[in-house]
Amino acid sequence: RSMAYAEKKYLDAANPDAPDAPDTQNMIFVEICKGVRCSFISNGDIYPGPFNVSGEIGHFTIDYKGKPCSCGNRGCLERYVNLNVMLEDAQRAAEAAGIEPPDSLEALARHYPDEPALLETVKQSARLLAFGLYSVMCSSGMRRIVLGGGIEVMGDVFLREVYHALCSRTSLIRHVDLTYAQAGPDAEILGVAEHYLDKVFTITM
Repeated sequence: RSMAYAEKKYLDAANPDAPDAPDTQNMIFVEICKGVRCSFISNGDIYPGPFNVSGEIGHFTIDYKGKPCSCGNRGCLERYVNLNVMLEDAQRAAEAAGIEPPDSLEALARHYPDEPALLETVKQSARLLAFGLYSVMCSSGMRRIVLGGGIEVMGDVFLREVYHALCSRTSLIRHVDLTYAQAGPDAEILGVAEHYLDKVFTITM
């Protein structure tokens, strides 16, 4: 949530007077790392939900007969799309294709655009991610999505594939704005500080 708020503040500062600036009052920040979680910025502030558990989109089912999850569900999004799973899928695809498997996510990011076997598995991850994003867009009504948490290393090819997969849906998906996080590696700390200054801190005489 603090990363989501840092991103909102970054975008506000980067586009102070632009008439076509991205909507930061209502946006979805999706963190993709060892799992998949999201945070909502609603009416300009963090939305935690009544029980403080909003945003667990990693446990949206994308295959009701799919892989069992520790949450008790089956086919959860984060069982198919997270940084570790993406690397493991790419390593299996590389071995099947007879090419050297990437030993890190950074190596995968460097080589997948030029290796068909790796490219296809990365595109499949992007399409699966789009399933979850579409669900959260339909349920929240928000159209501004920021992806962060480490997935940014996958670059423009991955982002475009997610975008095209989203746009293949119906008119409910109009005006989607999809980007990577830009607030930087200290976003979590910055978001905490900025939220405190904006929402808690006051100066009294």
